[in-house]
Amino acid sequence: RVISNAMVVNCVPTPPQRGEMLVRCARLLESGGLLSLVLPKRCVAAVSEERLRQQLQLLGFEIRATNESPKIAFFACTKERRCWHQVPSAAGQVLSSEELCAKLNGSRPPPPDAHFAMTFEMGPLDTFCNCRSAN
Repeated sequence: RVISNAMVVNCVPTPPQRGEMLVRCARLLESGGLLSLVLPKRCVAAVSEERLRQQLQLLGFEIRATNESPKIAFFACTKERRCWHQVPSAAGQVLSSEELCAKLNGSRPPPPDAHFAMTFEMGPLDTFCNCRSAN
């Protein structure tokens, strides 16, 4: 399967809904599935490319290739883990939803005046968890 998410996340109205969109992409793809994520460079800069890469990796994606134009950033990713709960913690255990949510959101909340941000909430992480599904 392939999900092409080109200039969509940046049109979602709120930071939690943007995070949920990436969670849903991770849920829909099976291991080996492809995600093409295209965002305006100013949106990537607002969250930082490093932070976006970390969020994608925590959700089970491996970034295989990137490219950019003067205004747009492209990320080609493959889904590497069946579920985000398979991320090992520092103690070698599987991360709980609470730990994963904290890692996805980082230590600093986005400023209230940020023109683009993504945040993650426990509800969508638990609702769209592949560990609890049959596929």
